[in-house]
Amino acid sequence: MAAQGIMVLQVGDSTEPGEDRKYVNTPAEGPRRMAAFEGAIDELDRRALINKDRVGIIGFSRTAFHVAFTLTHSRYRFRAATLADGFDAGYLSYLLWKTADYEGVNGSKPIGTGLNVWFENCPGFHLDKVTAPVRLEYYGPLSFLAGWEWFSLLSLQNKSVDFVWIPRGTHLLVKPWERMTSQQGNVDWFQNWLEPASHGTR
Repeated sequence: MAAQGIMVLQVGDSTEPGEDRKYVNTPAEGPRRMAAFEGAIDELDRRALINKDRVGIIGFSRTAFHVAFTLTHSRYRFRAATLADGFDAGYLSYLLWKTADYEGVNGSKPIGTGLNVWFENCPGFHLDKVTAPVRLEYYGPLSFLAGWEWFSLLSLQNKSVDFVWIPRGTHLLVKPWERMTSQQGNVDWFQNWLEPASHGTR
């Protein structure tokens, strides 16, 4: 991406060792990471290094949730996004796998009054707020189920969404063709949507 003139920033953990661990699997995890993304955008804009109207965002593995939360809860508007083979904190995924992570970041089990908490926190219940074209990548035999909620609901709203499934891929892609599919695919995706003339063309 950098070779195509796109500035790339990887947002890291807090400068205080162990500080971020206090928020993992709590309802504060999503808002905290969203604040980090927004702060980075503001700082780069202050330095006149970026155009705030042409920002993309990528999440892989756990950070897919951070990006999903940001796309559905932030007042900032992104021009393109990718969620790659990651935890999305979604309702469908919870029904399939039911790990403690889903209850932790959403603040409850999605039953009774707890469902109201999910309506507030869960990214999947706010997909009407997504304005960015979204590229979904999932790797492995059954992994496509993890991205199906986003793909289905964005498609129902006629929003720009692409689903790339690599059925024999591992979580960290190894095979050259698979890595090329992901990496070059993302370069093409972001180059297309971040170009001024391409916004909203499909």
